[in-house]
Amino acid sequence: MKEYSVVKVVRLHTANRRFDGTEGVKRAPQIGDVGTIVYLEGSLIIVECVDKEGLTTWLADFDRTELEVLTLGEPMDERIDPIISELEKLAEDAKATFGSLSLEQLNWKPDAASWSVAQCLDHLIRTNESMTAAVRAKLNGEGSSFFEKYSPFSGFFGSYLKKFMVNDSKKAKAPSTEIVPPSDIDGEIVNRFCDEQEKTIRVITDAGRFDPKKTILTSPFLRIMTYSLGDAIDILVEHEKRHFRQAQRVIASPGFPADTEANA
Repeated sequence: MKEYSVVKVVRLHTANRRFDGTEGVKRAPQIGDVGTIVYLEGSLIIVECVDKEGLTTWLADFDRTELEVLTLGEPMDERIDPIISELEKLAEDAKATFGSLSLEQLNWKPDAASWSVAQCLDHLIRTNESMTAAVRAKLNGEGSSFFEKYSPFSGFFGSYLKKFMVNDSKKAKAPSTEIVPPSDIDGEIVNRFCDEQEKTIRVITDAGRFDPKKTILTSPFLRIMTYSLGDAIDILVEHEKRHFRQAQRVIASPGFPADTEANA
C-alpha cells in the first residue's frame, strides 16, 4: 500500500479506533465504502472517505486486513496547483471579457454555421459535466473496464486529443448531441460557467490523489476511447482554452453588435 492509494473497506475490526465523532464527519465507515489513504506509517493506516461534493463522510484508522487496494498510486499534487491556476484564470477572464455583454451580444453569431459566445460557454459547461462525472466515478471506487485495463491505445488517444485542441485550424463536430448547445441561451451563462468551473476545480483537486499515468478513464463520448487521468485533465484545460479563443474571435468579428450603453 502507498499513501494516496484508493481502498475499499472489506471488513471491520471493532477494536480499531474510528473518528466518526470528528467535527464535520457524517458517520462511521461501513463495509463496501471506498476511501483514500491520507496517512500511512508502519501499521497505522488512516483513510478518508469523501462524498460527491468533496465533503468528508468519515475518517478512520484501519489495519491492512480490513482494506482492499483499488488503485495503487502516487500523488499528482505537484501538477494540481498550475492546473487549478489555469482554470481559475479562465473563469476570471470569462467574467472580464464576457461578463458585461448584453443578451443580444452573448447570442450573436458571425454566421449561421458558427457558435455565439453563449454557445461556446454552454458547450464547455456540458463537456466538463461529462468529463468530471467520469473522474467522480473513479473517486467513488468504480473499477476498470475491459478497455481501461487492456487498451494499448490510451497513450495515443490522449496525445492526439491534446495536440488537436491547441490547433484552432482543425475543426470537428461535437462528438455527442448531449454537449451541443441550444441556439438561444439566457443572460446568466457567464455566471453558470464560473459556477461549473468551481465544481470542476473541486473534482480535479480530489483526483490529485490518483496516479495520473496509471489511472485510465473512458471517454464519456466514445466508449472505446481511453486515456490517462493526466491526459484527461490536460484535454479538459486545452478544450476550455480552445473555445475561449473561439468566443474571443466572435466579439472581434465584423458586425458584432455595438455596446448600447456606449452609444447612448
